[in-house]
Amino acid sequence: MAHHKLDMGKAWTQATGLIGSNRDTIGAIAGLFFLLPALALALFAPELANPEAAPPASADPQVAMQAILDQMTQAYADNWPLIAAVSVLQFIGSLSLLALLTDRGRPTVREALSNGLGSTPSYFVAQVLAAFAVALAIGLPVGLIAAAGSPIAAVLVGIVLAVAGVYVFIKFSLIAPVIAIEGVRNPITALARSWRLTKGNSLRI
Repeated sequence: MAHHKLDMGKAWTQATGLIGSNRDTIGAIAGLFFLLPALALALFAPELANPEAAPPASADPQVAMQAILDQMTQAYADNWPLIAAVSVLQFIGSLSLLALLTDRGRPTVREALSNGLGSTPSYFVAQVLAAFAVALAIGLPVGLIAAAGSPIAAVLVGIVLAVAGVYVFIKFSLIAPVIAIEGVRNPITALARSWRLTKGNSLRI
C-alpha cells in the first residue's frame, strides 16, 4: 500500500482557505470553547496564570525547584475540577472545529458542536489509552532498571525511551481528525488508524 508524503505547503493553503470561508462560525466556537474558559481559569484560578514570585537567586537551587513544584502541585490539586471542565470544553471545541473545517457543506455552529460533543467521549478514551501506553513503555523499564541499583543506566535508558515516547506521540497525533472527520468512534480503531496514517510522515509532522 502506497503512503503519500505530506505536502506542508498545500496543507497550509487548504487550511487558510477553509478558515477564511468559515470565519464567523470559527469565531463563535473559538470564543465559546477557548476564550471564555481561559478567562474563567484566569479569574477563578489566578495562581495558575500568575504563580508566586520565584525564590531569591541565593536560594539553594534544589530547594527552589522543590518549592516551585510544590506550589504548582497545590494549585492543580485545589483547582482540578475547573481544570477538568476547561479541558473537556476545549476537547469539544477542537473536535467541532475539525469537523467544521473539513465539511464542504459549511455546517452551522449547532451542527459542528453536535459532532464535537459526540466525538468527545471516544477522543478522551483514546487519549487515556495512548498516554497509558506511553507511560507504561517508558516508566516500567526505567523503574525496573532503577530498582536494580543502576541509576546511570536508568537515566540513559530513560533518554532513549523518552525519544521513543515522542515518536509514539507523533504516531497518535491524528487521533482527533480520525474521530472528528472520519467518524471513527472506537478508540482502539482510532489509535490504529492514526498509526497507519502517519506512516512515512512522522518526521514531517
